[in-house]
Amino acid sequence: HVSTHNLETVAAGSAQNIVFATFDGLSRFAVPVFVMISGALMLKRDLSYKKCLKKILRLLIVWGFWCVFYAGFSLAAGKGKEAALHDLVFGHFHMWFLPMIAGLYLITPILRWIAKNQRWCVVAIIILVVLSVGLQFRWTSYPMYYLMGYVLGDGNWASGKKRALATGMMAGLFLVTVAVIAG
Repeated sequence: HVSTHNLETVAAGSAQNIVFATFDGLSRFAVPVFVMISGALMLKRDLSYKKCLKKILRLLIVWGFWCVFYAGFSLAAGKGKEAALHDLVFGHFHMWFLPMIAGLYLITPILRWIAKNQRWCVVAIIILVVLSVGLQFRWTSYPMYYLMGYVLGDGNWASGKKRALATGMMAGLFLVTVAVIAG
């Protein structure tokens, strides 16, 4: 997963570049699968905004702790006050998923309402696929994966044809993604 940072340090097309790119490509599924598992688990629960806000508060506490930790680490490592301030305000680069999952928790009650209606759920997934893949609105891919996780995780959600359609959409998205990364 950390091989992405090494891609910038080696010559394009070199053996090292190919190894780093291969490992980077193999790990790309991790975040979408994490979000899909979260959607499969969270969207089947009846969570009120109050419960979701409690979860977000817990994430903010974790976020705050690690922001302070990494700001102190930046100072101790001699990276300077500017790097420490950046880590304090925005967090360390690998903490990006905490605000992302907090955002998903914030819209979970809305997405749950959408997920309950099969037709609305399929329409929402199609719209999110178009926005995230076609128009490159990266932030829309997370609710898309969240809803897809619910569809795949709930065996009672859809009949054979609808489940096949959802699986086909995900397989198609995967193939498009592989083609774009390879390109």
